[in-house]
Amino acid sequence: MNDTEAPSMRTEGEATAKGAAYTEGSVWSIQFIRAKQGQTHSYLSCLGVNWKPLMEAAKQQRIILGYRTLLAPLGNPDDWDVMLLVELPDMAALDGYNEKMRALAAGLDIGKPSCSQHSERVGMKLLREAVLK
Repeated sequence: MNDTEAPSMRTEGEATAKGAAYTEGSVWSIQFIRAKQGQTHSYLSCLGVNWKPLMEAAKQQRIILGYRTLLAPLGNPDDWDVMLLVELPDMAALDGYNEKMRALAAGLDIGKPSCSQHSERVGMKLLREAVLK
């Protein structure tokens, strides 16, 4: 592996091996979203009404550590322009995650937070932070 390649998720035990150059940090669930043409403002407004309250409640209940929304210019017509990041403490936090989030959303009376009328999901990634020693 060269310096520009990301650490592999399949070597989880490697971080605990003697002399490892990093320790395993938090886990990030990342969604790559493309707002429909002319609807970026509407999409972000929808996130503010539906997604943000759910993320704040999940953070208060320690289901997640945090969340971010990042914007980027489109590189081409098939690219993403909004990135939604959710930080979880570890891989074990994914066990029952969807059920916990559905129950939390129901308790907030926002149902299933969906802003898909303004966007489409281009892709997803699950990443683990490698904390360098």
